[in-house]
Amino acid sequence: MILKEGVKNYGKEAIFDIYSRLIDEFKPYDKITKVKMIDEICCFYSDYHHIIDICTVRELKYLKLLLGENEEVFDSSKYSWEIGQLSEKLLILRQPTLHIPDDFYDPVCMALKKVKWKEARWNDRINEVLVGCCKVYGELLTNVLVEFGSAFLGLCNEDVIQHISDNLLFHYYVYFSKKYIPSFNDYQVTFIFRDYYDFLDELEDERKKQGIAYSGMIDIYDYIYIFYYDVNINRKKVKNFYQKIQKITPFYSWIIEEIRIYSLLNVDRSQLKIFLEGFLKLDGKERIQFFQLLDQAMDEMPSGALNGATPNDAKLIRLEQEKISYQKEVNYIRQQDAKLNKKEVKTFYKVYFALLEFTNQKYQVNSKIKKIYKQNKVNPANIIEIVDKFWNCKEVIIDEFMTLNPYRFCEDELNLVEKMKKGIRGIFIIARYQEDYTMMIHEEKVYMVKGLHDNIDNIISYHKLPLIVQTSIFPFYEKITYDGIFQSIQDIRFGVELDRMVDQELEQCEKVYSL
Repeated sequence: MILKEGVKNYGKEAIFDIYSRLIDEFKPYDKITKVKMIDEICCFYSDYHHIIDICTVRELKYLKLLLGENEEVFDSSKYSWEIGQLSEKLLILRQPTLHIPDDFYDPVCMALKKVKWKEARWNDRINEVLVGCCKVYGELLTNVLVEFGSAFLGLCNEDVIQHISDNLLFHYYVYFSKKYIPSFNDYQVTFIFRDYYDFLDELEDERKKQGIAYSGMIDIYDYIYIFYYDVNINRKKVKNFYQKIQKITPFYSWIIEEIRIYSLLNVDRSQLKIFLEGFLKLDGKERIQFFQLLDQAMDEMPSGALNGATPNDAKLIRLEQEKISYQKEVNYIRQQDAKLNKKEVKTFYKVYFALLEFTNQKYQVNSKIKKIYKQNKVNPANIIEIVDKFWNCKEVIIDEFMTLNPYRFCEDELNLVEKMKKGIRGIFIIARYQEDYTMMIHEEKVYMVKGLHDNIDNIISYHKLPLIVQTSIFPFYEKITYDGIFQSIQDIRFGVELDRMVDQELEQCEKVYSL
């Protein structure tokens, strides 16, 4: 039977799904007919290389059995995954019995003759991990996916990027899109598991509500089993449930798909249980035992809404967060004299704003801003570009400023300007408050910083610590102060791991009181 005859009862949407996965530059749904899509699919599979590239080793071995007319191929319990995947790819048809469409018989034979099995197995391992990651998280930024792949597979980042750019099977399961990411203030490429397209908005909402920082590494076999079975049956409680559902119904794979979505979103399971109860017709003791197995299994399944953690992981993390929060209350010491005096603050702004105005005039960073020097009210958001320019060129700017002395500074003020060369702009962790200082961590040093007009604990609550910010610190009258601007790194959750790291850094790192 040729493909056109085998899929004549298929809807256009079903054909479009496979067509859009296989064809690189596919036409929009309303710009192409079902017949034309089938023609393009046939053309695609006429190249045996595509058959090799679109199949896993397990699928290729199944095709080999099917060509050999081995009776074992009809064992749907043993080859459920292979039959399901090859059917969805239209490389086999189920009616009137399992067979390869006549159009593809010769290309399939050639593919099995030419396949390099060792290379195919290695590509499988990469896809098992990368697609498994996307299946767990639903959507991943490129750099996160690449780092996962590098860590688990021992590949360099460039090799992972090459794979996700070129591999046909990866793109069959995963597509990429551009999305605005507030923490980057830019559009970033994200990789999305195709079957989750309709759940992306809900997933984003659930991440905002439930999301935790999770740095625990998932077992590589979690990803591999999730790639093939949708769930991580390498874990005992998940495996017990999986085996139970297989015994109860032949439609277990469809039910597992439903469970997978609930696990992805980590939402209330009541509606899922109502559905399963009606579908499986469970009674009494069997019903109670079944749902106990379900809950135990789902508590061990990694969730996209929990950033890869399982519900059991999340419970432990939240317990630790509560302990840390309590400890912060106990340890908090209100700041008393952790700022510059009024004269020092006035001098600081005089010197710093002079440098910023000089920078803006020299480089024309923002032509709308004419005056910064001796201005009482300056919106920090309006001068960030100027601040960045100053720090990028501070040596040149300060040397020229010292030579020209455009604001007729006295010798003491010029000395303050020169010492600003030792200043540091970068990412700091506001770690802890002391009575006289704010402890800020940067590159394995703890800087003991003074506030300007106010103690910093009046600006940022101790409840928010540790907090990662971008800012600038300066030497000032044998003290260290900051430039009055904290740019928070938003939309990124760091969780208890950051608290642990900060405690360790504060204990081990050098304390710096002057630059």
